[in-house]
Amino acid sequence: MPPTPIPGSGAPETVIDLPPAGAPGVAPGNELPRQNLTVEALKAQVDQPIDIWFWDETVKSNHEYQYRIAVAMYNPTFQCPLGLADPKMKDVAWLNSPWANVSGIVKVDPNQFFFLTNALSPGKVSIRIYQWLKGNWVTDDINAEPGLAVTGPKTGDTGFTVVDVKTDEKGNATVIFQDPNDNLVTRDLRSDSDSPKHHELDKQILRPMAPPPPPTGGAAGAAGAAGAAGIIGLP
Repeated sequence: MPPTPIPGSGAPETVIDLPPAGAPGVAPGNELPRQNLTVEALKAQVDQPIDIWFWDETVKSNHEYQYRIAVAMYNPTFQCPLGLADPKMKDVAWLNSPWANVSGIVKVDPNQFFFLTNALSPGKVSIRIYQWLKGNWVTDDINAEPGLAVTGPKTGDTGFTVVDVKTDEKGNATVIFQDPNDNLVTRDLRSDSDSPKHHELDKQILRPMAPPPPPTGGAAGAAGAAGAAGIIGLP
């Protein structure tokens, strides 16, 4: 568009457009709303922070990730009719920044946990398994003894196997597990009972959830039963 005169000066003021329809790299229908920004207005925005949100659907539980980011910005001087300090810039549609690491490491929690919950008869303990399934935490309470896998009907196999169970005179059970990598791991009932993660998961399990909207139509009974099952996390 032609430059707009500055009131009272008669001199043109540089006006910058957002990507118009037909600009390279702008798909039809995805054009940004057309706005006019003066150079002064653009400079005022340079030091303003910009929040960026992104979603990574490829992450795996119990992994850590380091992300990086690059910015592609539409060149506000693309096809500019005014004189530029670097005339070649009017033929460059997009300005690409170098890659920069995002500060901080992103840690994805495991989607399965288990904790000792009680010491039973000598050589036997109870265990609660938590599994993230279809948007909810589901649980299984199982009894375990040496030689048995830590697995539940809803939560599935944890990959751990009980190797040994010892209970002291105060009722604190210590259990040796074999993990999925064949390493030996020791856990005890007192530490598992006091675990902040254990308490956090229990709160999420016990937190009341809003009931589903009342079903309508002839299949109201079946729909109501299905909705209730979904709320408590049943498969």
